[in-house]
Amino acid sequence: MIITEMGVFEIREEGMVMTEIAPGFTLEDVQAATEAKITVADDLKPLVQPYQ
Repeated sequence: MIITEMGVFEIREEGMVMTEIAPGFTLEDVQAATEAKITVADDLKPLVQPYQ
């Protein structure tokens, strides 16, 4: 699992799968920020920020 300011990604057999996306980012933003091909999970969820 990879967790960044943009979202949460799982490494699966099919590759890097985005399971959560942070508010303020689009899928296009995330893909532009990495050279890896990203697959989006069917049940993509918003990333919930912990209470600060």
